Amino acid sequence: IKVGYGCNENCTFCHTLDVREVNDSNERVLAKIERARALGYDMVVLSGGEPSIRPELRAWARRVAALGMDFGLVTNGLVLSYRELADELIERSRLRYVYMSLHGGTPKVHGSLVRADTFARAVAAIEALHGRIPDLTVNCVVTRQNVDHLDGVVDLLLRYPALTVKFSMTTPKGG
Repeated sequence: IKVGYGCNENCTFCHTLDVREVNDSNERVLAKIERARALGYDMVVLSGGEPSIRPELRAWARRVAALGMDFGLVTNGLVLSYRELADELIERSRLRYVYMSLHGGTPKVHGSLVRADTFARAVAAIEALHGRIPDLTVNCVVTRQNVDHLDGVVDLLLRYPALTVKFSMTTPKGG
């Protein structure tokens, strides 16, 4: 369920840069969650933009769990670096799937793509999730800025054997 396009990073390759101000309403997201249950789905995955910056995140996650479904996020992971929130989502809201971003194996490379000093928080999110959810994927978008440094991403993530690493190409739209 796409909740909107707002984000707390400013990636050089953002494919939704031109619609960042567009967000779905809380009521519509809740209705989509209810519809997923009615259609027999067993998991709801929120995406954006960045779904974790929405103030309704906890309420949406609780509603998904109350309906007996698992919960997932497509995210940059920054909010999940707050261990208390990660614990809550895993333990009480059935967080089972996270597809998160990391675009470099060092603060300099990652920061050059997201145009923010967020590397440490992204790694903290991986730490908070690794081995605690069944499906953790770390995605790296390949660009001119990081193509010569992809081994750094792999080297960093080797210490987390229970995750999947994915390399993606850019989308030719938006930013």
